[in-house]
Parts: sequence; C-alpha cells; structure tokens
Amino acid sequence: MRIPNATIREFPDFTMVMEQSGLVFHYFTKPGHFAHPGAIRRYAVQESSAWYMKYDARSFGTDSQQDDFKRW
Repeated sequence: MRIPNATIREFPDFTMVMEQSGLVFHYFTKPGHFAHPGAIRRYAVQESSAWYMKYDARSFGTDSQQDDFKRW
C-alpha cells in the first residue's frame, strides 16, 4: 500500500505510518513483535463536537497467535 506524503517511523518491533492529515495512523508489526504478523489502522473521527479514536485491526497469524494479537 502506498500512502502519498506519509511520514514513516521505524521502531524496533513495528513500523508506524502517519497520513499527511495527521488523523490516520497505520501500525505494522515486525518479526519479533509479540503480535506479529499484524496491522492496525487508528483514525480520528469527529462526532458532533467531540473527537474519538477508532481502529481497524488485522491479524495474519495462526489461531494460536490470536490471543497475543488481541492483547496488542
């Protein structure tokens, strides 16, 4: 996936991609992260006058890895 004008930050066990708006973040685990392989998309949503963070999460691990992913 290519996100134009995104900021990419590398951490020891995951990569974070921030979209240009600053309202959407993508996290991708690396080997060695307890929830690997997995990805999360966090995004800000405005409802009336309040802002909330929501997320979509995807685990690509085996059935036995799902509890670790849920903990993340």
